[in-house]
Amino acid sequence: YTHMPLVILGGPCENKIAAQLMGNPQPCNKGALRGALLYENAFGKNKTAIVIAGKDKKDTQELFEKWVNGVVLS
Repeated sequence: YTHMPLVILGGPCENKIAAQLMGNPQPCNKGALRGALLYENAFGKNKTAIVIAGKDKKDTQELFEKWVNGVVLS
């Protein structure tokens, strides 16, 4: 599955991988994301990553369910 994008759930406050990908913002909610953000060449590799994050855990779960069902998140 190396050709598939990495899907990261939760923003940098909740997810260490998202924090690393987003440059470890301080404070962690600086430039808070709600929705989906696409990263090409994630972690310096030829890999695509998608961060899906909401304002809290429930919101993140709802956004992920929408994304899985084909709803475009902005």
